[in-house]
Amino acid sequence: MDDNFVLKIMNNVSEDLVTYSFLPSDSLPLECLQVAEYSFFDWLVVSGAGSDEPVASIVKQFITQEGGNPISSVVGQKTKTSPHLAALANGTISHALDYDDTHFHHIGHLSAAIIPAVLALGESTNKTYFEVIESFLVGAESAIWVGEILGMEHYKAGFHQTATAGCFGATIAVCRLLHLTETQRYHALGLVSTMASGLKSQFGTMGKPFNAGIAASNAVKAAKLSELNFISNPDGLGSSQGFIETHSTNTHLSVYNRSTRLPFRFDKVNYKLHACCHGLHAAIEALNIAKTENYLSPQAVRAINITVSSSWRGVCDIEKPQTGLQGKFSYHYIAALVICGFNTAALDSFFDEMLANIEINNQMRKITVSFNENMEDSYSSVIVHSEGLSEKNFEFDLKKNQKAIDAYPRLKDKAESLLDKEKTKTLYSLLSDKDNCSAQAIGSWIRTF
Repeated sequence: MDDNFVLKIMNNVSEDLVTYSFLPSDSLPLECLQVAEYSFFDWLVVSGAGSDEPVASIVKQFITQEGGNPISSVVGQKTKTSPHLAALANGTISHALDYDDTHFHHIGHLSAAIIPAVLALGESTNKTYFEVIESFLVGAESAIWVGEILGMEHYKAGFHQTATAGCFGATIAVCRLLHLTETQRYHALGLVSTMASGLKSQFGTMGKPFNAGIAASNAVKAAKLSELNFISNPDGLGSSQGFIETHSTNTHLSVYNRSTRLPFRFDKVNYKLHACCHGLHAAIEALNIAKTENYLSPQAVRAINITVSSSWRGVCDIEKPQTGLQGKFSYHYIAALVICGFNTAALDSFFDEMLANIEINNQMRKITVSFNENMEDSYSSVIVHSEGLSEKNFEFDLKKNQKAIDAYPRLKDKAESLLDKEKTKTLYSLLSDKDNCSAQAIGSWIRTF
């Protein structure tokens, strides 16, 4: 493939995204819309549960100091603020617990970067629940596609795709929500291409959830500036020295066929049913299978080897976590939790105090972790050596063994474990009356925390 052809393809990226942003409502797959509603529900739950986290308190103090036109709601704050500050705060808060959904094609978290943007602007423009959901879905599909274009090389280089690819998805979402013109949508994408940012070096700190907030806020600012006819390079994403060329060394050219057919992929989203990094979840599920087969007695376990994709090296391989937050990125720690019978879905399993538990520390010493570059990042193999039992391998693949369309019962269980009964009841009531639900009504609910 010659360089001129590659450049031509890249220059079509922005065109295809803008074209996609105009998809009529009746062309959006019903199953994907249903899953988008599940993700929205889950986002509200984890946002509410994270509203008292230290990073949430700090970011709310910040936006209070900054002020802003009081038109958009922030989780757990009675006063409103400007849309871009609300998006910044809510994106950060919703990712504070690292308990939000993940998409392995996107290689990141979709809801935390996109929903805060569409909700903030949806509330300020009095959009319906359906308008918010549709815009979120279109934005999420866009983020998935940009994530695939950037490829695993982008992630391995140290970029946090929740914030980078997610920022483009959030921009497409709000452009659709605001009914911007075609020209304005091009300029919004071009402008956000020079704003999108986020580094994996922030993992394990407050900087990680802040990355999601940055993405949401930047999308709002790009769309609102473009609405005022701000001029940018309209192909800042795919042009020479654009975002793709400067942020990925090996772009996946096979996905540039969107102009002819775009397969919807949002229904492949994975929900977090454990309160830690999604890179740990396949291993947890495999360990839980071992536990049900009586292979994980704390007294009997001699050694456990966990094998996962090399993509999780440097992300989830903290051998000796010093804080509960670091425990959310440690195979050693989560394996010890399962062996000792602690609930990995519970927030208090990742409190700092747990690191002093003697039995947990004893079990952590039995764990080894291996990385396989040929292994899918949704898959884990766990080999258990237990006294009196033969060595046995337990496997789990999040892509194959967990379907988003079937997840709602477990998401309800998750909600009821994270929120008090009254707030959960109110949320069920609010979202069940879809015809009368609105972004403003949802904004009122999130302010109650």
